[in-house]
Amino acid sequence: MLAAKTNKQEICKLQLYTLGRFEIYQKDKGFYSISARATKLWYLFKYLLLNKGKGIPPETILEHLYPDEEYENPRNTLQNIVYRLRKVLSQDEFFNSCSCNILYNNGCYSLYFNDDVFLDTDIFEGYIQKADSLININPNEATLWYENALKLYQGDYFPELIYEDWVIPKRNYYRRLYTQSVLKLVKLYQQKKEFDKSIKTCEQAIQIEPYEEGLHIALIENLMNMGRIKEAIDNYNTYTSMLYKQFGIKPAYFGHIRTLFSKTSGQ
Repeated sequence: MLAAKTNKQEICKLQLYTLGRFEIYQKDKGFYSISARATKLWYLFKYLLLNKGKGIPPETILEHLYPDEEYENPRNTLQNIVYRLRKVLSQDEFFNSCSCNILYNNGCYSLYFNDDVFLDTDIFEGYIQKADSLININPNEATLWYENALKLYQGDYFPELIYEDWVIPKRNYYRRLYTQSVLKLVKLYQQKKEFDKSIKTCEQAIQIEPYEEGLHIALIENLMNMGRIKEAIDNYNTYTSMLYKQFGIKPAYFGHIRTLFSKTSGQ
């Protein structure tokens, strides 16, 4: 049942990836190569993709995407970019037979595509929602849904747009969703005494979110559960040193970890 529901990535012809990288993929054509001359077109595409399902007025688009640029006729400039992007989506051989277009209704632009398009953020959220609904009913199945969700998260949402204010709220949302799901999955492993899996999951997550304190706490706790005290202490020292060098701060919630270390050294 789970396999049947998680194979959309295999079925969908057009696949869009935004977590850790921006890539457009088709199974029979490979990855789409974005021309350097088309940067503004795909900048608009990303903005509309982030706001998928919403109609956005031209004034809002111009304010968010081109706040510092001076145009004699901003609306005409935007219309020209939209026209060129529509042309790519409708005439480029890569996108033929894919229902993906820019709509204009009631004075607003929106991005449209069929349900058979794979968008990693939608699937990521859907898997986590399913896992959350099962966590107290069927922990084993919930574990599988979390595992599949975490495979999709390869890093920050639209990482190439690191300084764009309009991306930050969504980026933080997906980052928080990822971290929370990692910790829920780790607890499920702990309940089954699968500490090796807990440790591996924490280590993989820390590669993506190296400053997330909750991940380091979970890793140290599981190392201690395995009796790997030296590794736990080394991880604690590495993390505290990294935080101090990078931000000039110390971990906020490591009090009980230090207590555990004290008890261990006193034995």
